[in-house]
Amino acid sequence: MYGERRRCVVSNGLYRLGRWIAAHHRLVLVAWVVAVLGLVGLNRVAGGDAVDDFRVPGVESQAAVDLLEQRFPERAGATAMVVFHVDDGTVNDPATAAAIDATITEVASLEHVLAVTDPLAGPRSISPDGSTAFAAVQFDGSTADLGRATLDELFDTATPAEQAGVQVEFGGELPTVLKERSEGPAEMIGMLAALVLLFVTFRAVVATVMPLGVAVAGLATGLSIVGLLSGLIDIPSIAPRLGTMIGLGVGIDYALFVLSRHRDHLAHGMDVDESIGRTNATAGQAVVVAGGTVVVAILGLQFAGIPFVAALGYSASIVVAVAVLVAITLLPALLSVARHRILPKHQRTVGQSTEVTHSGWVSWARWVAHHPWRSSIGATVVLVTLAIPMREMR
Repeated sequence: MYGERRRCVVSNGLYRLGRWIAAHHRLVLVAWVVAVLGLVGLNRVAGGDAVDDFRVPGVESQAAVDLLEQRFPERAGATAMVVFHVDDGTVNDPATAAAIDATITEVASLEHVLAVTDPLAGPRSISPDGSTAFAAVQFDGSTADLGRATLDELFDTATPAEQAGVQVEFGGELPTVLKERSEGPAEMIGMLAALVLLFVTFRAVVATVMPLGVAVAGLATGLSIVGLLSGLIDIPSIAPRLGTMIGLGVGIDYALFVLSRHRDHLAHGMDVDESIGRTNATAGQAVVVAGGTVVVAILGLQFAGIPFVAALGYSASIVVAVAVLVAITLLPALLSVARHRILPKHQRTVGQSTEVTHSGWVSWARWVAHHPWRSSIGATVVLVTLAIPMREMR
């Protein structure tokens, strides 16, 4: 039923690694717990701060910005917009105008503010219906130099206007770059949806939780390494968010590669330790190749010649590399602990081959394999159709 193990260096090495991990799973688990907690703690103590430096060396626009900084440094700093809106009446109503003036006075008094325009000075800063007005704020430094503290001070100036019933919103360069990323439920909703889909697929609680668990462990490790790296090079503040999206995606994906193959082996009656070895030599090898390809491709961002883009590439490649390492080391150790509990209850009879019911995906894969031209043409038509909007990109 199972072919001979391929005699290649990589798969043989991964097979031996899988067998060793199965025999020493407690040691591997302890090592991973120490590594994750150690790196997370070290990052909190010694990790660097994010630096949002969007300079692009060698292009004309950057040369213009550099020239502006040299000749007119007061105009080279970050900017922001303060927008005022009222639902009833106009911004020129006495009480409203007084509240707006109070906020503008506080904005002008901030330490790093060079100038702020008067939102009520003329028609160019007031909407035709009189319900909305805006003020432009000029700071004396870049967003990286000003930092989050300056943005918080700017937000606090909204209090006088808001107390008078005026809606105050902030936009422009400083708020856009420095505002905190969403801490909302989006990621949690995504993880809960993944849990539901995994449970429907595997019909076993352990098999459902395991891919998410190893993905989160790998993500915590990878992001901690990125945090430590930020002490050596400039890492943009968006890097952790990008790493989270990529890390969860590839982490769950690679774990499913390994988990699905291992479950298939067990369902056919293979010994747990032997299955872990063979799974590491087959699915694990696929993970190493896939992850290595992704890492090399992402590192190619270095050739764009844009420092902050290259830094994003470094960050993402670290997270992907850790996800690969987790899939071929931590996950096999967990599989060794779980034994047959990753199977549905009716398939857990040890030592007996269990009849495996193929899903609809198997039938679909067979159809594709038997109709390569139809599949290729159909896929090409779909991809070209989806790519049509790219013609309008500017």
